[in-house]
Amino acid sequence: MLTFDVEPIQIVYAKLINAFCRDGDMKKARWVFDLLVERGINPDVFSYTMMINGYCKVNCLWQACGIFNDMKERGIKPDVVTYTVLLDGRLKESLRRARSLHHGKER
Repeated sequence: MLTFDVEPIQIVYAKLINAFCRDGDMKKARWVFDLLVERGINPDVFSYTMMINGYCKVNCLWQACGIFNDMKERGIKPDVVTYTVLLDGRLKESLRRARSLHHGKER
């Protein structure tokens, strides 16, 4: 699309972000997300939530929290899904840490 100087609409960016996040390719998802912003299109709550979910799935909670903070700074209100995704990511991270501590004591 960009090759033909046709500007994709937000839904196309969202589909690409979703596909990359689903595949765990957060580098490409972030590239598309940043491209969306560079093109002057404001990411919506769905795009932010997909990015947060993608980062949580690949155990990058720091980046997920960064995206969440960026979302709030831009004045986009997180919805119940956004909070659920972020809380789920934090809980899973806490469980991973607890398990690693527990397994470390067994040795």
